[in-house]
Parts: sequence; C-alpha cells; structure tokens
Amino acid sequence: MQSIACPIGMAVSLFFCFGCQSSETSKQDGIPRIAISEEHILPFDQVATEVRFISLRPPENPSQNLASMIYHLFISDKIYYATNWYERTAVHIFDLDGNHINSLEKKGDGPAEYQLIQGIYIDDEVLSISSGQGVIKQYSLSDLTYIKEFTLGKSFLLSNFYPLDASSWLISVEFTGELDENGTFPVFMKVNSENGALSPLPIKASSVNAKLGEGSIAPFDNQFLLNYGLSDTLFTYDGDHVHAHLVLDFGNKHPDQKYLSANPEKFDQIVLDQSSAINLGHINYTAHTIQLKTFGPKESRMLDVKDLRTFPFHTVFIGPDQQVVGFLSFSGAEGKGFAKDGYFYEVLQTEDWMYAMENNLFGDYGAALEAYLETIPDPEDPIIMEFKVAF
Repeated sequence: MQSIACPIGMAVSLFFCFGCQSSETSKQDGIPRIAISEEHILPFDQVATEVRFISLRPPENPSQNLASMIYHLFISDKIYYATNWYERTAVHIFDLDGNHINSLEKKGDGPAEYQLIQGIYIDDEVLSISSGQGVIKQYSLSDLTYIKEFTLGKSFLLSNFYPLDASSWLISVEFTGELDENGTFPVFMKVNSENGALSPLPIKASSVNAKLGEGSIAPFDNQFLLNYGLSDTLFTYDGDHVHAHLVLDFGNKHPDQKYLSANPEKFDQIVLDQSSAINLGHINYTAHTIQLKTFGPKESRMLDVKDLRTFPFHTVFIGPDQQVVGFLSFSGAEGKGFAKDGYFYEVLQTEDWMYAMENNLFGDYGAALEAYLETIPDPEDPIIMEFKVAF
C-alpha cells in the first residue's frame, strides 16, 4: 500500500517539544498553551461569516484551463494565482472579482524564463518566482518584464520565501540529506541574496519528517510566524531571534513524537486508526487570528484509505483571545490559501466544492454557492472562497 504520509505532506519528528499533557488554554513557562479538541470542530456555517465566492475567469484568447493540483495564491490589490501543472505553468493576475487582467507565461530555458513555479511573492511592484534549485526570478508587475534573478540556497524545492531587508530573505528549507551530529537539520534559514551566506535558525527536525514536508511562514505584524508538520509549538522570528509563541495541546490525542521518531513505519497506522491529532504545518495570519491545518482532532466516521477527502483534515483558527474554532477542510491537507485584512481565502477546485456540496459541508452557504454557480460561464474554473471567522 502507498504510504499515507506522503500525500498528507507532513513531518513526523520534532525537537522543540514543550510538553504533551492535556489542558485548557493556559500558560507554561510564560508560553500560552492552546487546547485543540473535537469540541472545537464545528460546521462551516457556524465558523465563517461574510462568505463570498470568486470564480477565476481565465483569458479567452487563448483559452486556458486554470484547474491545477499544484497552485500558489497571493492577494494584494489583485489576485495572483500561479499554476505549476505540466503545460499550465504560469502566473495569472485577476482583479478582486476574478476578472482576468494579465498572465505571465514564460516557461522555457532562457534567462527570463522558468521551468517551474514553486512559489510566488509580491512586494514593491515586483513579482518574485521561485523557479527551482533556489533560483528566484523577478518581474515588473506593471508590464511583467524580466528584471533579474538571484539564488537563495541550493534547495530544489523552495516554496516559502519572504524578504527581511534589501538583501536578506527568510526561507523554509527542503532536506538535502545533510544532518548534524544530533541527526537533525534546520527547518528555516536566513539567506543573504548578495553573497549567498546561510544562517540557520535554531529550529531543527529529523530526517524522518524532512522527507515529507517543509516549514511554513506567515507575516506576523512586524515579525514572522513559523510552523512545520507535527510541531506542537508555533514560533516567531523578528529577523534576529526565534521565540516560542504558543504550544498546541491535543490532549489525549497528542502524538508521541519520540515513538514516531524511533518507529516511523508506525505513522501510517496512527493515521488509519485516528489515534493522534497532528499539526500539518500550514500557517496563515491576519487580524490577530492564526490559521492552521490539522489532522484528527475530530475523527472521521467514514474514513476510506482510497479517498483522502474522507480523512479528518481540519482548518483551525486561534483567535486574539486564544479562542479556538475549526471546520472540516474543503481542500484536504493541501492548499495553503491566503490571509489578508481580516479575511481568509481558500482555493476550491471543481472536485473540492462538488464534494462539499454533496456532503452539505457549506451548510447555509451552500445555497449561495449554488446560486453563484448559475452566474458564471464555466463552473470548472477555480473558485476562491473569501470569509471571516467568528469566535
């Protein structure tokens, strides 16, 4: 049987553990401890407010299919949707109502071209694309002309990268096979784009989880939030120092990390029997609210190993007063989404919203989506769901 861990895309062993006992929201060593359990997982329509659906309408000439299993989303004053799926490797730009404005399509081997799009970042009228092997290619947002390229490390996969200053970037690191004397490697690094100097952050993981995923980064006021799979701690980084921000407590479903590290072959079984709840490593942040993805706080009664949509993946939110709510994820374990100005955004491919409609996962918002589908030319185009969270 194919390993369940790989499509889930999460890590299996961490070394920044601040304890694993069940409690309500409390503090340990001054660090808030957040309890996450079945009672926090609610129907979508009891969590989400101000829900809006936005269909991404592709350019008509030439006609394109925007559906993609691998995509990246960035929202500023426009919607940037990058696809990395065979011939559909491009960055498409839309207004905030989903109307197509322009597309960057430069797949190739030339200096201004790319073979892959592993991640995107928009800042100061510049579009930055991670194109493989740590290479970042930059284009002007005004006319999509090529500006320059530089390298951030040597990772084949680089999907999370954020500027710290004019020459320094924060990245999450793909495991290269190199371990220190303790059998660990750094999950995040600070990289100088001018001289290539690498400064590892003091957050480390083992090769067991390294094969399955990389860390996630989210802007957090004037800092960054850091998360990665199976971690029970979220961290902040201010450009100089790392601090533990809060601890996730899954109570009696807290995974035994030492056991998993010593027995990685047991990981599939704890997924199948849903005996542990797991932080999947995603993170977004806006308006004093943190968004995570988890596996298993609330068990699935219809888990089918052949259908990942039946797995108990949950989108969980931690509010400004450390309240916790969540709902069953519409896009499974994948799909990081985006967060901005108090709103959260999730990309729904056709299969996502169809499954959710068939199983009444939208609740009272299902009728609104059904009516919206009647107004768009092609319901197979990706739909972005915009919403706020009520605690």
